[in-house]
Amino acid sequence: MEYKTELYQHQNFILQLINQTLAETIDVSFDEFQQNEQMKEILYSHLQEIGQAAQEIIYLNISDLDNPEIYKNMASFRNARYHQEAELNHEPVWDIIKNDLPRLEQILENDIQEVEEY
Repeated sequence: MEYKTELYQHQNFILQLINQTLAETIDVSFDEFQQNEQMKEILYSHLQEIGQAAQEIIYLNISDLDNPEIYKNMASFRNARYHQEAELNHEPVWDIIKNDLPRLEQILENDIQEVEEY
C-alpha cells in the first residue's frame, strides 16, 4: 500500500508540472518560445523534473501500472537540456509541450483517479 502513496505523489507532481507548462504556453507561438531564453530554461527544467518523477515511478517497479510505456517515455525527458550558447532545434521540445503533454495530462488524470479509488 505504501508504494501506492508514493506513486500517487509522483503522479500528482508530474500532473502539476504538466498543468503549469501548459498554462505558461497557452497563448505562446513557437517563434515566441524560440526567442524567449527565460521561458526555454523554465520549460526545459519542467521537462527534466517530469522525467525524473517518471523515473521514480519506474523504480517503484509497480507491475499493475496501466500505462508503463508512458512513464518510460516521460522518463526520457530527464535528458532535456537547454544551453543558450548551443544552436539547438527546439521544435521537438515544442511538439512535446503542445501535442504530447495534453495527452499525458489526460492519461495521468485517469491513472490518479484509479489510485484514489483504490
